[in-house]
Amino acid sequence: MKKTIRGLVASIALLIFGAAPAGAVVTSLDDISFWVGSGSNRAGLVIDFHSVETKTSFAWGFLWDTGTPSGADMLIAIDNADANLSLTYSGDGESNFFLSGMDYVDGSTLYSGVADYGVAGVSWGYYLSGGSAYDFNTSQTVAIPGGGTSLPSSWTVSPSGASNSLASPGRSLADLSWDAWSFGAYNPVTFDHEVPPSSTVYAAVPEPTTFVLLGFAGGLIIYVRKRFHAC
Repeated sequence: MKKTIRGLVASIALLIFGAAPAGAVVTSLDDISFWVGSGSNRAGLVIDFHSVETKTSFAWGFLWDTGTPSGADMLIAIDNADANLSLTYSGDGESNFFLSGMDYVDGSTLYSGVADYGVAGVSWGYYLSGGSAYDFNTSQTVAIPGGGTSLPSSWTVSPSGASNSLASPGRSLADLSWDAWSFGAYNPVTFDHEVPPSSTVYAAVPEPTTFVLLGFAGGLIIYVRKRFHAC
């Protein structure tokens, strides 16, 4: 009987404390359920692992009022807010941001992408829609086409790094701009990333509040014990 109770309690805990799986398919900013920050300006973040799983690409939202945040500012803020997302990077939102690895837990599935710059290498490509970025080829800050409420149907490979500066101005967000990080192969000669983001994206889901889960789990476990002892 004790083993039965213990097994049932463990199953309940796994069910409750496992991260909630990704939500609805994202076709616009309005479909995003995990927002970070506050303010009237909105930007979308897409992370695509291109894994063998059915769901490979996830979206978050970023809010702000004043200033001009960088793409790195958005990614780092979302990483800090989402316990299921983990980054490996150097630099920061202001300068020399370089992303080498990302992990994300969706329900019971772990997604992972770690850059490998070998002959048949893989890396995190950086893609943009809307906003602006510094173009090393023209030595100018250029407007990035696209943006808007809808999920981009096409993306521009970023002409700069994600932080505000990398020896020069970098990526600058604007209201209704989008950033995407896409894991996959790159050309070892030109270093161009060759795997753009997928067209199907799922909304990342915030974790339920911990103390609510604890209270619910405790009450459910007490109920289960009483039921077993009454048998």
